Amino acid sequence: MKKKIYLDKIKELNINILEKKVNILGTYPNEKKSSENIAKKNILIKTNLFECESKIREMMYDIDDSEQFIKELENKQKSLQDAILVNSSLKGFIFDTCPCCQNKLKNRLHNECSLCGNELIEEGTNKNLLRMKNEIDLQLIESNKILLKDKIDFNNLKQEKKQIRTELRKTIVESSSVITSLNSNNENLLYSNYQQIGSLEEKILHLDKIKELLESISLLTNERDEIQLKINRLKDNIEKKKNLYRIREPEIKKIISEELISILRLDIGSEKEFKQAETVDFDFASNSISINGKSAFSESGMIFLYNSFKLALLLASLKKEYVRIPRFMILDGIENGGMEDSRSKNFQKIIHDKLLNSNVEFQIIFATKSIEPSLDNCDYIIGDTFSENKKSLNV
Repeated sequence: MKKKIYLDKIKELNINILEKKVNILGTYPNEKKSSENIAKKNILIKTNLFECESKIREMMYDIDDSEQFIKELENKQKSLQDAILVNSSLKGFIFDTCPCCQNKLKNRLHNECSLCGNELIEEGTNKNLLRMKNEIDLQLIESNKILLKDKIDFNNLKQEKKQIRTELRKTIVESSSVITSLNSNNENLLYSNYQQIGSLEEKILHLDKIKELLESISLLTNERDEIQLKINRLKDNIEKKKNLYRIREPEIKKIISEELISILRLDIGSEKEFKQAETVDFDFASNSISINGKSAFSESGMIFLYNSFKLALLLASLKKEYVRIPRFMILDGIENGGMEDSRSKNFQKIIHDKLLNSNVEFQIIFATKSIEPSLDNCDYIIGDTFSENKKSLNV
């Protein structure tokens, strides 16, 4: 509002100046020269303004290109880090069976890959990857330095543009005022008007600076409000998840307990607590399970209990979609702790029967030395069956 008042006042003063000049009959010998000088000054300022705007546009393109280039370098850097990690993890790993078709691989020389047969170069791959990573790291450092410098130059150019535009406005006002002759009797009045115009121009410049400050404050305020909204949404989500957890925790514990009890009651081992299982208590933090208040069993009984608990977890995830447990499980060493073959086979049959009618996609893999006869067929068996003469590890 104040800026409009000042601009209207400047317009009124310019009209007064023009009216006074029209009524002046004298001549002003330096008027033509002054007008030409102001015109030249206007042309020079406009040229500078055009060059400044061109530089700003070029700088915007350069900054955008630099940011895109840095993103590509960061993606390559991450890919190289992953490649180095994978290469280090697989170093020295020897395959004797093809992971795809399960056929035995041919013997390779010590300097050949056990899988594809290509010649191995000692530490060559990692050296090349590290060299490439170092080069990209250096490029990132230099690119970020260039980008920072470009942004500083870009901000300086924007400030320079504002100054040039202010200077241009002043020269336009000055040139519009000097159009007719002056006489000495009215010079003081004209000079007073020019002083008022200059003062109003300074006030407009001050208002522009205040406007910039207010815009910055408004931008920061909006950013603060957005962050606060995000914080509020996150707090609400946390509370919702807490409430959901309080509702779901008893439900999922009940399902796990019921599934575990049904599995334990089908066991043919010597633990009477399993056959008479009524209550189950488990705690993930302390890694403990108790059946009917008892948590100590025979070694084979503990193996059976822990494997049964894992199976109960899988069954719970198949029943409830919200259970965040992968529907994939590997059970190895189920005969540990001196478990009898008959007990192991019975456990395999329990696994089969419990999962047989599930409508949810899942996968379970278990390794055993003694296969339940009803499962010993191509529908369930994958890979070779190892024996005394055909060991799983060829050492």
